Amino acid sequence: MKLVLLPLFLAATGIVWLASAALRPAPAAPAPFGPGAVITLHRELFAALDAGDEAKAVALLDTSGEGGWAEGDDGGIARPTLQLLDEHGLPVSAYGADAARALLAATARASKDGGPAWSTKIVKLRADCPSGDISYAVLEFERMRGAKGGTQRYRSTALVRWTDGKMKLFHWHVSPADEATAKLASASDAKKR
Repeated sequence: MKLVLLPLFLAATGIVWLASAALRPAPAAPAPFGPGAVITLHRELFAALDAGDEAKAVALLDTSGEGGWAEGDDGGIARPTLQLLDEHGLPVSAYGADAARALLAATARASKDGGPAWSTKIVKLRADCPSGDISYAVLEFERMRGAKGGTQRYRSTALVRWTDGKMKLFHWHVSPADEATAKLASASDAKKR
């Protein structure tokens, strides 16, 4: 009789254990670290810019201004720094937290002008984390506007820092990656003169 009860006891114990395991919530995915966190930052940034979400885009900036060395007129170059392209493809820069917030918000806002939706696709990238809190990414990306809006190709270099539990941008430089995109900026510049 004892031999018959032992397998039944083991089976019942196994069923209870399996049921309790199935009822436990799945553990939260850990925050990505290393190059994965840098890539995640860029995907979040492009999604916010495409959606015209100023608050989400600005939240990805490291505006602490901590660390580093600045020298020169007016105390040197403030952090964060952004060198982007405006809606005409012309270069625009922002130095310091307030100016960087304003430029990134304006870049996001330009995506909500009532025209077709924007989409951004990362085409190539290289990301690395040579230290525990500062990383970089070099990438090429394409921005498209609707089905017939054409594609512009850009390259960028970003420096990011681990702060507030995630990677945040403290330097971003964007420039045209191909001749066609560069010609758009050149044509816009000629019209302004």
